[in-house]
Amino acid sequence: MKVLLVDDDTTQLRKYRNIISDLGHEVEAISESVVAWNLLDSEKFDAIVSDVQMPLFSGVELMWAVHYLNLDLPCLLHSSEARHPAGLAWEELDKLHEELPFVTFRLKRFDIEPSYIKEFLDSISK
Repeated sequence: MKVLLVDDDTTQLRKYRNIISDLGHEVEAISESVVAWNLLDSEKFDAIVSDVQMPLFSGVELMWAVHYLNLDLPCLLHSSEARHPAGLAWEELDKLHEELPFVTFRLKRFDIEPSYIKEFLDSISK
């Protein structure tokens, strides 16, 4: 499976890239959301794993791009912050699932292994 990974934190990007590739998936790791947005128009991916808070385009805006481009692929959107930069609490972001049903939201912690990435990829590769 080919996964688009987007995170502006290069340390986290490397960590998640290694986790995903160790699971046997091909990974395109991008640190700029605008570059990821452009890639969606030119390359085919089977899934997206993206951070929420990024400069230029947030992960939520990237999910809307997926929706507007009519791409049929599952997406995992995660953040280490309890609130979205726009001030939305995660409970409110969960409501976006009604409009963007292909998106899964997770609150991440930097000090633990993100097992939810493996769970997400396992669930869609079946």
